[in-house]
Amino acid sequence: MKVCMLVTNSVSNDPRVRREAATLVKAGYQVTVIGLQVKEDQQEEWLDGYRVVRVPLPRSLRRSLVYHFLKWLNAVVLMWLKAAAPRPYTVLRAWYRSINPRKLAETSLTSPRLPMRSTIRSELLDVLHILRINLKMVREALRQRADVYHAHDLDTLLAGYVAGRLAGKKLVYDFHELYTEQFKEGVKTGAWRFYYSSLERILVKRTDLRLTVCESLADWATQRYGTDGVVVVRNVPVYQPLLSSPADLGRDPVILYHGGYFRDRGLEQLIESVQYLERGRIVFRGFGELEDHLRALVQEQGLEDRVSFAPPVPMPELVKTAAEADIGVIPYIPFCLNNRFCLPNKIFEYMMAGLAVAGSDLPELRKVILGHNLGGVFNPEDPRDIARALNELLEDRARLEAMKRNALLAARTSYNWEVEAQKLMKGYQSITNDPQPDASPRAGKPVVMLVTNEGLTDPRVLRSVQAAQRAGFESRLVCRLPAGEEEAIDPPGVRVQRVSPLWGRRWLKRLLSRPEDQPAPPETVGPRGTNDGQGGFWLKPWELWILGGITWFNLQAVRQLWRVPAALYHANDLDTLPAGVALSRWKRVALLYDAHELFAAQFPVSSRQFSALLFGLERWLIRFAHKVVTVNDSIAETLAEWHRVPLPTVVMNCPFAVEPVQPKSGGLGKAREGKARVIYQGMYVRDRGLEELIRSAAWFDSAELYLRGYGELEPTLRALVNAEHLQNRVHFLPPVAADQLVESLAGFDVGLIAYRAT
Repeated sequence: MKVCMLVTNSVSNDPRVRREAATLVKAGYQVTVIGLQVKEDQQEEWLDGYRVVRVPLPRSLRRSLVYHFLKWLNAVVLMWLKAAAPRPYTVLRAWYRSINPRKLAETSLTSPRLPMRSTIRSELLDVLHILRINLKMVREALRQRADVYHAHDLDTLLAGYVAGRLAGKKLVYDFHELYTEQFKEGVKTGAWRFYYSSLERILVKRTDLRLTVCESLADWATQRYGTDGVVVVRNVPVYQPLLSSPADLGRDPVILYHGGYFRDRGLEQLIESVQYLERGRIVFRGFGELEDHLRALVQEQGLEDRVSFAPPVPMPELVKTAAEADIGVIPYIPFCLNNRFCLPNKIFEYMMAGLAVAGSDLPELRKVILGHNLGGVFNPEDPRDIARALNELLEDRARLEAMKRNALLAARTSYNWEVEAQKLMKGYQSITNDPQPDASPRAGKPVVMLVTNEGLTDPRVLRSVQAAQRAGFESRLVCRLPAGEEEAIDPPGVRVQRVSPLWGRRWLKRLLSRPEDQPAPPETVGPRGTNDGQGGFWLKPWELWILGGITWFNLQAVRQLWRVPAALYHANDLDTLPAGVALSRWKRVALLYDAHELFAAQFPVSSRQFSALLFGLERWLIRFAHKVVTVNDSIAETLAEWHRVPLPTVVMNCPFAVEPVQPKSGGLGKAREGKARVIYQGMYVRDRGLEELIRSAAWFDSAELYLRGYGELEPTLRALVNAEHLQNRVHFLPPVAADQLVESLAGFDVGLIAYRAT
């Protein structure tokens, strides 16, 4: 099931959006977050398993051609009015200046400058700007074909509603604040408030799920709009356990404020309260527009020894650094209704850091602080009352330590994201009718694995099947029919569907195959690359053969599987990814992309067209995968760098742990006195260093070389052995089943890996 979230920021620094998206991903949803592209943000990236798409900000109307045309037309009309009717023009001009604060301030240079406030024109431009952003978000949201549209705050609700209505899908409204009640009286005009209040009143009842951050906001929305069922999902961080350390009872207590230095946060009053503090010192940690003003205020009052400023730290380190203090303070001033109902993130960060809390006497803060006996409340506009609350906490050290323990307990049991995530999931389950979105595919829906080789002869594929079976999953394997076989035996517990070969494939392969694929005379066999030409630009015949084979397999896989139910598609390598993506999007089922190698870079003499086609195909399709895994760190880092996706998970191609095995008596693996046994086991293909390996056997003093495997180079390698007269030193062994690889190696002395770095 797919979720599309909408938010009017760059996503990266919005902790609530990121936590909700990551929670849904862990529950099995496919999540895309549409945000705004600010400055040098990437237009598209992956964060914590979900996809972020950023739409560019629309060009300002002030700079648009429409704006300049209207401005020119306005000037023309005013000039005509001034010439045709001077007296009405003078009256209208005086009236306009009387209602425009900027023009009023310009009438007298000696009069005091009025505070800036919104005007009808500026608010109209602001509304139009938001509407243009919403239009862009609607376009992008419809491309996602989501099952649920999740609008964060009122400025994206219209976009979410339109996208959900056009697509016929569910809509979630997640209001983090009271959008129309976040400004001081007089900052916004009545027209602006009327527009957004009406928009919210009309659309909020048409949403399928309503979320908010605290009970006060939920109650306000219920009373204001007559809605019910608002789910409260507090904006709390993920629980971060701290290492306990003994309290230093001899040091001066530390009172911490961390956050932004902005107006109406009560920071000036907090500094002024220091002169009434009996003990302790205050530390500010953060940044913002008021930093210079606050520093100047400290110097003006001579409080440098009791008030200090610490540099900001990254968000993941907030709790750890806060643990060095004793009390966390939140002196927010309720200048508007939104601030009065606020429940800042920092209170939960203080609690997780094990701090007592002193906060403004606001409904939500009072409920948490006094309800759990974490500290005290105060009037944020009265420095004496702030000092009174802090002094009460500091006067009894034992009581302070008890409150700190209460904070840790409340954070561990009630106020952490693990608790709130359950509320989020229950809300989603109520509208999606999916009680267990992350239910395992054990209940009748198999894991479908796609691979273009014979399937069970590939050790990694076999181990993936075995791992799924051990976990209780059903498995369905779609692979190629082995050459020369009409049918093959399916192992127990695995349903195998084999793709039939392309009609006339032998004739086409002879026509389009590479010259080096044919058995070469021994005298022409040399190290790879000695007589290879440049790759060139245009597609080569053998590249058309490979592309045709990939296309045929994927078309046949989709044809065979489009009616087969599945819980997960597992695409092994790029040559099965198109079918995996098509089936995943059609069935709305998760897709796992297992990159065994850098597929686009495995052909050293390929044309530039061929390499570009493979690279572009992977770059496009990898973004549809729910999860990407690969075999080692180097490939993972390269894929992430090439395609700008999150670092794939490394699942090394290791066998299952087995008991030590002994060579069978008289078997090929039995050690022989006087001769060491050296073995290469794997495919006979190019760039494995097999030619050099065979030639090196001529210099073996007391060893014999064994080759076990199969592949297109086998005739060439046998011819080389005969040409070099190494029949007594080099032996070819028949291949063994993938589940017997480890046992078959018992008794050999040295294993060889001679791969070339082409």
